[in-house]
Amino acid sequence: MIWAGSDDGQVHITTDGGATWKNCRSAMPGFPAGAWVPQIVASPHRASEAFVVVNNYRQDDWKPYLYHTTDFGKTWKNLVTPSAVNGYCLSVVQDPVVSALLFLGTEHGLYVSLDSGARWHQWKHHYPQGVATQDLKIHPREHDLIIGTFGRAAYILENIAPLRKFALEREVMQNNRIVAIAPAPATQASYKQPAGPRFGGATEYQASNKSPGALLTYYYNVGPAAATTENRGRSKPKDEPPAGDKSTDATKSKKVKIIIQDMAGDTMRWFTHEPDTGINIVHWYFDTRGPRMPASNKPEPDADPPGDGPPVMPGKYKVVFVSGQDRDSTELTVNADPRLPFDKQVYEAQAALYRRWEAEVKRAAKAYDQVVLMKTNIEHARTSWAHVSDSLKKTSVTASDTLLKALKELEKLFIAVDEPAGIHDDAHYLVSKCWTALGYLSLSDMPGSNAENAMKQLEQATAEVVKKVTAFAGEQFEPWSREAERIPVQLFKPLEPIE
Repeated sequence: MIWAGSDDGQVHITTDGGATWKNCRSAMPGFPAGAWVPQIVASPHRASEAFVVVNNYRQDDWKPYLYHTTDFGKTWKNLVTPSAVNGYCLSVVQDPVVSALLFLGTEHGLYVSLDSGARWHQWKHHYPQGVATQDLKIHPREHDLIIGTFGRAAYILENIAPLRKFALEREVMQNNRIVAIAPAPATQASYKQPAGPRFGGATEYQASNKSPGALLTYYYNVGPAAATTENRGRSKPKDEPPAGDKSTDATKSKKVKIIIQDMAGDTMRWFTHEPDTGINIVHWYFDTRGPRMPASNKPEPDADPPGDGPPVMPGKYKVVFVSGQDRDSTELTVNADPRLPFDKQVYEAQAALYRRWEAEVKRAAKAYDQVVLMKTNIEHARTSWAHVSDSLKKTSVTASDTLLKALKELEKLFIAVDEPAGIHDDAHYLVSKCWTALGYLSLSDMPGSNAENAMKQLEQATAEVVKKVTAFAGEQFEPWSREAERIPVQLFKPLEPIE
């Protein structure tokens, strides 16, 4: 079967390989005489179905025409009107998976229909408005919509699975607060700096690459709060914080909590996302939970736990979306880079070395927190002595000055403190050693002698700093604090008599 359209308003079909042809134009209601037929798209679902794009702007007719048949051209219907879409039609494509999902290109934009053309919605997200949308294709493997424009380059709408699900399950998505949408398989791609100049500036245009990581997708509806099937009879995932915990209750912050689990139910990482009504897409870069670096601010009680832990292994994972009492889940497949062999031994060696690094970072962070806590306690004590007579507090105040100076020197073991502006050698700071060691662990090969040496330097440096902090706490701060606690605290300044 072959369809043919011409620039003088004719549409023909043959079902015998071209031996005979039938003109369908007379069966197409409102077809303008002499109009152009820039596209005919045969349906990937049914041999009897086709879409014909017609435009007649050359004769000062700016109305849209998109004809549709399901019976080999015997009967036709125009799927568009001037009130539904803006501009004459240029291109169309039907989704090869969900027949009700259509994309239409006009002189003034891109449109999508979730119900076989009964209603059209202009696509405005990250797409230029008013641009002539000349051609549309859906990639059969990647399930991306490929868009060709007139004068505004090419665009790719990554993974149309959310639109497919909405076209198939509109009622389910509209009657639940949160609906998980199956993400496309994600690849742990390996990146390398190409040869040549590192910083090209604006010498040549380069389009954005495909986003690395996995695109986690969910539909959020602020209206209903009905429990989904996922809610009923579900046990709490391992390592998931308890319900109602102030630091994780998504309803308190109106955020959606996203939990990544392996197929055994162990939580690899969780974080929150501020949702918009409709389809939400969140990037996850395959990282697991990581430690808080020393000298960084303590997180707020409701903050997400840090990420940047070692990447997960290739395999299947469960993604859970939680909004208050509503939840839904889906599965994600993580693939290794197909250009490189995946070696499980290399991954396990990297993970083991990372855990060594994580243990040292946690020790360093705890030591730094103790330095900050001792400093805070001293300052708090000095504040509380504001109305105490000098004779009672003089010795402790003088001693606290010495302690604060010593604590500042301890702080300098971790990070730069009070250094003038400019370039400085910071390799000797403990935080720098943490980052240096992590850099060696981020390589894709089996950890070698450089990684091991960096780890040993970090372990040695951490041990020395922890020893100094512990000695200061036990030998100087604690004796001072015992003496300071004997000073009677006077909350209010005594009132002087009025003469």
